[in-house]
Amino acid sequence: MAPTQPEEQYLVIRGHAYDITKFKHPGGAHMLELGVGRDATVIFESAHLRIEHVSKILDTLPKFTVEEIEARGYDFGRKETSPTPSQSPLYERIRLRVIEEVLKPRGMATGPVSARGVPAWHFLAVIVTWLASAAWFVLRPSVASGLALGAALAWIGTGVQHTANHGGLSKNTKLEYLLGLLDDVAPGGSSIVWRYHHNVAHHAYCNDIELDPDAFSSFPLIRLDSSQKWRFYHRFQWIYANFLFCFMWFANQVQDLQILLSSSPDFYGVSFKGTSRSQIYLALFLKFVHVCWIILLPLYLHGFHAMVYPWITVFGFGGWLLAAMFIVSHNVDEVKYSNSIENKGDWCLQQIETSTSWGGAIGSFFSGGLNLQIEHHLFPCMAHNLYVDTQVIVKEECAKDGIQYNAYPTLLHNLVDHIKFLHMMGKPETAPIDNGKTSATTPLLN
Repeated sequence: MAPTQPEEQYLVIRGHAYDITKFKHPGGAHMLELGVGRDATVIFESAHLRIEHVSKILDTLPKFTVEEIEARGYDFGRKETSPTPSQSPLYERIRLRVIEEVLKPRGMATGPVSARGVPAWHFLAVIVTWLASAAWFVLRPSVASGLALGAALAWIGTGVQHTANHGGLSKNTKLEYLLGLLDDVAPGGSSIVWRYHHNVAHHAYCNDIELDPDAFSSFPLIRLDSSQKWRFYHRFQWIYANFLFCFMWFANQVQDLQILLSSSPDFYGVSFKGTSRSQIYLALFLKFVHVCWIILLPLYLHGFHAMVYPWITVFGFGGWLLAAMFIVSHNVDEVKYSNSIENKGDWCLQQIETSTSWGGAIGSFFSGGLNLQIEHHLFPCMAHNLYVDTQVIVKEECAKDGIQYNAYPTLLHNLVDHIKFLHMMGKPETAPIDNGKTSATTPLLN
């Protein structure tokens, strides 16, 4: 049902294999395990803003050639061929300015986890809101309490678990790990599955139709790339997609259980090589806890008929809100899919041109920094309260190079463009040309 964690653990960074079996990672073991058994170059470089500091630490680890370790039967899987952050001059300029202009004034430019740690009141406000809404829902179930709880669960998903499972919520790694588990307990997702999906696949290869599961996992129901086969019902996806978002909770439960109960857990080809049996068992137990408080306890107290509409409301609205917050970030008319941009060799440019940002400081507080998606994709492990100031730097550097910075005043504006994008991708004109090859480049894409 779960993998047996190997006694020795290795990862590959910049063409060399490193033994991390005894390494105590400052960001926590739950973050280090994401790189086990794979080429973790992109993960390593994008996760550490002060790359000079962590490179010195990396040099202290036992170092081998990849061939030496593979000769022992250790399989690292796919070799990294994609561009990396360190190869981008644009990224280097932005990174150094962030250190000087955002971290140093706050005294965060030194220490083992300098760019991490959101003010506690940010996530405490979210947790208190969830607990109050959960109590209201369980004791007095109604459509109103269902709406409140649905919004609170989405807020846990964006304002707590998202940053925690990226490694940026708290400088106390044990506390951060526990806060990340609120994903399992509150909205009912699996923090393990989320960490592998988001950190290893989506962020490293944003909108890559082959490597980013967010670009293809919803197909064939929803078509998000012109290289995907067009089907007649895609004409209507701009209408039914938002309805499907309401089933996000149910889809997540099925997906999580399929992965966690597998003999070799993986998320669309991203294997969980660093995950132990005990972590899988904990994930299953916490999923049971979630079901107990949101389904079994209200059912026991009030009966099935009294709970039908409250459940429909909390799962439907909460799922729609959470899905809407995530999906608008990379699927609108303005963004360019990584398969279609000419400068695919620049990792930083790829992240900027395949993402959008909306709002400012207020939006950042209520979305856990998800609104500033461009900044988040450049520095995924940064404390999300720092993205507002980082945005100023990114905009200035984009303007210097004539790079389009995709931004909206509000979430609503971003969502409207997302619906337009779904409508565009539902047209048969965006189907790939039948010439033996598929291409994501069409006249309809910017």
